[in-house]
Formats: sequence, structure tokens, C-alpha cells
Amino acid sequence: MVQPTLSVVVISYNRPAYLEQSLSAVYAQVPEETTEVIVVDNRSASSPEVAKVVAKFPQVRFLPQAKNLGFAAGANIGMAAARGDYIHLHEDDIVLHPGFYSSILPIAAENPNALLSGIIYEQPGSTLLFAGIDLNIGVRFTQESYPAILDNQPYPTGMLLGAMMVGHRQVFRRIGSFRPEYFVYFEDAEYCWRARLQGIRLIVVPSAQGTHLRPINREQNPIIEYHKLKNYLAVNVLYMKPRPLAWLIIKYFLYTSTRKAWQIGSLSFLLRSWARAAWDIPRYLAERLRTRPNDSPSNKST
Repeated sequence: MVQPTLSVVVISYNRPAYLEQSLSAVYAQVPEETTEVIVVDNRSASSPEVAKVVAKFPQVRFLPQAKNLGFAAGANIGMAAARGDYIHLHEDDIVLHPGFYSSILPIAAENPNALLSGIIYEQPGSTLLFAGIDLNIGVRFTQESYPAILDNQPYPTGMLLGAMMVGHRQVFRRIGSFRPEYFVYFEDAEYCWRARLQGIRLIVVPSAQGTHLRPINREQNPIIEYHKLKNYLAVNVLYMKPRPLAWLIIKYFLYTSTRKAWQIGSLSFLLRSWARAAWDIPRYLAERLRTRPNDSPSNKST
């Protein structure tokens, strides 16, 4: 068996039609003999259809899951199975533009201590979804998207999206796994901050591009909002400086979670959020005391 140069790890959930487009775009531009494609399917009502799509691509290593484990755990499963020198963490609703790999892999080879991403556009239309993010956790948590592509040449960023990360397999191993308890949302922010604390660079390659097929859903789903809220608290408890963190925790109980519960119209949402926070805060503080992470990453976003 030929050792693959590239492992493309595709996280799939409930979008078989998009998955087919995504896989077609990958295979249109990679040499099959040195590329392995791994599809991790989080269980959904569409999983039988997902299996039929994957069957059209017999080269794919298919890893169906018995339940929906979330993006973070699905990514961990795929990365653990990857054998390539380089890993591309990918999502089923991203379609790569021609020339993606020929643009990004040489830059990855030149930057063995980095994770990279291309530009992501939104469909319908050509709205810019990702050109870089300024992420800071310290006195205050800020996550601000770059309003435009900054340069024609590769440039640094403070955060990458989990839907498009490329790097040497040893870089992913050095950073470690995504936190599976995050399930979805903020898992990439935490991962990138952890990478930066280890001195790993984050780079945007403008010539490597892709399109996100699904417009962002602006409706408030209580389950999604719950994960957003708990993960926002978790990443701050792990990395924010002590004094502002104390105020953030007080604000979380008195305002942030209460306001979100009022917007959703659910008392059970509020009680569940408080209970989870009461469980998470002590264990993340204990982890922080054990590891004592440096709160000033050497890789600045600009």
C-alpha cells in the first residue's frame, strides 16, 4: 500500500447532496494514488443517503458513527485515522475551487510549524465568509473577521475555521485533539488559541479558495445556542486573565445566560446553562492550575 502524502478528513452531517459536490471537487484535483479521503459521518436521518454518496467514491475510507458526536469529536476520529504527511480538515458543505491544493500545499511545506487555510466564500452570491479572524483572549474575548482579503501573498491570522485547516500531521498531533465536550462552536477558536500558545503560526493563503454551500442560519436554535454559550464560557475560563475572568463569570450568571434564555423564551435553557456552568467552571479552573498556560501567545494575528 502506498503511503499517502495527503489525508483529506471530511466531517459529514445530514447533507448528502453537498457531500457529493464536496468529494467531487476534491477528487478533481488530487492524485488518487497519494491521497486518502476519509469521511466521518455523524449519524443523522440522512445517513443512509450519505452512505450511498460515499459508495460512488470507492476510494473513500468511510467511518460512519452510531450517533451525532459533533464536529469536534468527528474531527478527532478522522485525524486519528489519517496516515498522510499532511492533513486537510474539511467539511461536507465546502466545495474547493480548482487549484486549491496546488496553491496551499507548497506553502504548507515551506511552513512546517503552521496551520493554513484558504479563502471561503458564501453561496448564494460571492459574499466573503472567511479571509482571516482577529482572535484575542486576555482582558476581553474578541473574535473579529477580516473585512477583506489582506494581500495576494500568504499572511498571518489569529484564527482559522475548523471547516478548512491544512497542515503537517505532526503539527496537528502537537496541538492535540479538539475538545469533544465542545461538540460544535468555539472548538476551532480554542484549538487555534492553543496552537498559538505553542508557537504554531496560522496562515491564510489567498490563492487557495472554496465556497460554503449553505447560507448561515440566523435563526436561534436552542441546542446550538446552548453549545455556543457553554463553549464561550469554557474558552474564557481556560485562558482569560484572572481579574476580568471573575467579572465575566458574574456577568454570565446575572446577564449573559439570562438574556439568552429570555430571547429564546425558555426557563429550562437558563437552568441547564447554569447547571453546566457550575460543573464546567471548577474543572476548567483546575485544569488551568495544572497546566498554567501562557496567556500571551507568540503568534500574533497581525
